[in-house]
Amino acid sequence: DPWTFLVVVDDDHIYGHQLIEQLMRSALANPGSAVAAQGFLSVPGILESQELTALQDQGVQRPRYLQDQGFPAGPVLVSYLGVVYQRGFFDERVFQYDRACYQCRYQDDMWFSAHLASKGIKRFVLGAALGVQELTEMHLGPESLTKWPENRPRNVSDDCNQCLLQKRSTKLWAFRRRVVLALAGLPSAAGLPSEVSPEWESVLASIKRLSNWPDLTYLCTAGWEGSSGFILGKSFLLNDILVTGSTACEAQGDARISQLLRDLLLWEGDANTVLVMGSLEDLQKGDPEDFWAVAECAANMYDFHVQQADDDERALREAEDQAASKQDPKEFLVEKFGHLMLNSRFRQRPLELTSGLGDQMPRRSRAASGAQTWPYCRLGSWLAASVGAFNEMPG
Repeated sequence: DPWTFLVVVDDDHIYGHQLIEQLMRSALANPGSAVAAQGFLSVPGILESQELTALQDQGVQRPRYLQDQGFPAGPVLVSYLGVVYQRGFFDERVFQYDRACYQCRYQDDMWFSAHLASKGIKRFVLGAALGVQELTEMHLGPESLTKWPENRPRNVSDDCNQCLLQKRSTKLWAFRRRVVLALAGLPSAAGLPSEVSPEWESVLASIKRLSNWPDLTYLCTAGWEGSSGFILGKSFLLNDILVTGSTACEAQGDARISQLLRDLLLWEGDANTVLVMGSLEDLQKGDPEDFWAVAECAANMYDFHVQQADDDERALREAEDQAASKQDPKEFLVEKFGHLMLNSRFRQRPLELTSGLGDQMPRRSRAASGAQTWPYCRLGSWLAASVGAFNEMPG
């Protein structure tokens, strides 16, 4: 069942009675995302950065998840303090360990996070132990299952990461928006996924015309009811395209926006996910690049991270006002709002803006041609919107 939550822990720690409740509260507060008590974001040079040095001089401790392992990677969720996924985040490729990536069998945390990253699924690190206690002898002692001469964690992580970058994408860990497609005007799904007819071969070939394939394609048509084990959110590969079914549309017919949106808004929880809607005819007769141009247009209209930054800055200003009345304002700010100080400092970095779909995707000049009527952007017959835009009024 793709809707099932999976809580993963290790066998060498004692876990608190409220661990699952705490993880689940965080998971439900961040729909469409995986959540862990701990993890790591590896940024080369971060430990000697001006931002982190200045914060540490003020008494702000570096979060344990912010690391420099010699290569950029992450966020990687780690299971030893507890992590929660949804079954639907994984598809059959999670079991396909390439022989060249053999070291990833010993770095399952990185393997799972890379699987999610390849589909634009967010990973959240809480940065808290949540009452977990380590069984030292079981964890790092001579009887530990991970204690053998060849097990050098840093080397294993590096080897696994290098292979993932080579086999998946050199920009696997780069920030980007998740983009999904809802497609109508399709043949009946009867027989899928076990039998792929020539008609469906043509459909999949049309999707492959896109310069980059969507993270997930919703095939909106009739006939899924007879497919074995069909459940909304359950994804599978058809000729290497990751797809799922939607029963909201008729076969070979036009679809209303409400039909195309129905199942997307049920499953896609991340506010920054971009939903693109169109028909098979749009794919076959139109410019394939218009798909990505309309997605970029919708992404430019709404960005959850911009709103989050504004909220953080507002909360920090309020905290500074509170601190003014305290006996030790600096200690009050560091103890209660150190995470906001950290976020604010790093947002001041003179980095290239990752607007649009993110720094993994090229900019498309056609995105500026989209007609914007909140929350949608329209370009030709394509229509796109961000999930979070449906909960916001235009500014």
